[in-house]
Amino acid sequence: AVDSWYETKMDEEILQTIKVQLMALGWIDVMALQTVSKNMALFWIITDIGKRQMLQVRSVKTSVA
Repeated sequence: AVDSWYETKMDEEILQTIKVQLMALGWIDVMALQTVSKNMALFWIITDIGKRQMLQVRSVKTSVA
């Protein structure tokens, strides 16, 4: 039986390339922030430019009649 939960794996080098590209485009900032368990972790924060780009690309376009 196929489980409804699945795991996606990505090569670490590919992930780093994606991160650097998104940073170079100004779409994300990467910051070390404290987690709720008081540890530190890297978080990808979407920028205003990234939000505009995401809305432009991902929103459903409607035609005006």
